[in-house]
Amino acid sequence: MTAPILNPAFSPNLSNVLEGAANDDYADDRAGAAALTLGTAKSGQIEVVSDQDYFKVDLLAGQRYLFEMTAAGTGSLETAYLTLYNATGGYIASGFGADLATFSYVAAQSGTYYLE
Repeated sequence: MTAPILNPAFSPNLSNVLEGAANDDYADDRAGAAALTLGTAKSGQIEVVSDQDYFKVDLLAGQRYLFEMTAAGTGSLETAYLTLYNATGGYIASGFGADLATFSYVAAQSGTYYLE
């Protein structure tokens, strides 16, 4: 049996980064986190240089999950960062790289987790 894979693909385009942009596509904290569905990608924009976007996902204990964030095109994102937190905001794991952030995680317990 293949473990579930979560691929919250994110397609930022730095040409769309606007200092002081008024509209943010996703909340910048856990309280307003957008829900993710396993196997379904989400797209978004980096509105400002310091933009943070939070997503929440329910994971099952003992299952391995793959998390990825990809840029819209090669060279469009200097460094992609993706971090996983538990329900109380405690750091669990992260990945980063040029145009791609990826890591896998075996859920220690079932529940809601957060990606930033």
